[in-house]
Parts: sequence; structure tokens; C-alpha cells
Amino acid sequence: MTVDDESGVVLRAHSPATGYLEELTDLRVHRALPDSLFADPVDDGSDRAELRRYEQIRAHYRQRPLPVPGAWPGALGSPSAIDGDPVSGFLVVDLEVQPSVGLPTGAQLIRQPLAEPGYDGGWAADPGTYLHRWQDGRWQWTIAVTGRPLTPAQLAAVAEELATSVSGWPG
Repeated sequence: MTVDDESGVVLRAHSPATGYLEELTDLRVHRALPDSLFADPVDDGSDRAELRRYEQIRAHYRQRPLPVPGAWPGALGSPSAIDGDPVSGFLVVDLEVQPSVGLPTGAQLIRQPLAEPGYDGGWAADPGTYLHRWQDGRWQWTIAVTGRPLTPAQLAAVAEELATSVSGWPG
């Protein structure tokens, strides 16, 4: 998501996993409009704070490896961090699953410290999403998938790889 810092107007919103793209490319105003028209009366700054946090997470993981499973049963595009806390290691990764017959149509990988309650935000809150959960001694993991669940063998391969992956650690 790209937002104009000054006005708070969303200029571009893109979700690679779903193919959604919306972009403001041109805006013409033929008469003067009052600034109050663009003010959000309930804006307490939390949306901008959330956007800054999101950009910090993305910047942090541009420099460090994401826990992306090479054992994923299909092709992945360019996975990206979409939520997290670099200090604790909590991380949500959009795996950017590429369409393939008989495989999940989308996936998010969630890594959390063992002491945290199970993740129930984002896709994990959607009743139409399949959730796979496990722990490996260092982390608790959730894979939220759309379309269809992973098979037990596919899940075992992903879990085994993440358990032995150096990129499973916070960086």
C-alpha cells in the first residue's frame, strides 16, 4: 500500500496473493475544494502509525531472510513480510502463491514466539481459510491457506524445513 504522507490518500493498493490492484494515477479538480472535505473526523493518527509500522517491518526484512519454505508444493512469487515484530520474531509472510491446479490458491505463513497466544488475525480469522498449526521447539507456526488445505505430507515437508532453517530465527 502506498499512501501520500501529506494528504493520507491511498495512491496504490496491491495484494499479490489475490491479484487485487488499485492505483490512483491522475486526479483533476476543476474547482477549489475545502481542506475539510479531505479530513477524516475520526482520524486519530492510528492508520498512519499502522502504515509506518508496516513500512518498518518491510524495510527490516528487505535486509534479512524471510522464513520461506522451499518445500512448498507449488511455485511462489516474491514473498513479503506483511506484519510482525522484529524484536520478538513474530512475523506474517504473504507467500505469494502462484496459481496451480490442485494446490492452495493463497498462503500466509505466521511465526510466533512459543509463549504468545495462537495467531487469529488476518486470514486466520476468515472461516473460509484452512489453518495448519504446529510448534517446533523454537516457534509456533500457522499456515493460513485458501482454496484447499495442504496434504499431511506437504505440511510435514514444510514444517520439517522450517524447523531446521536458519531463516526461522529473528534477524
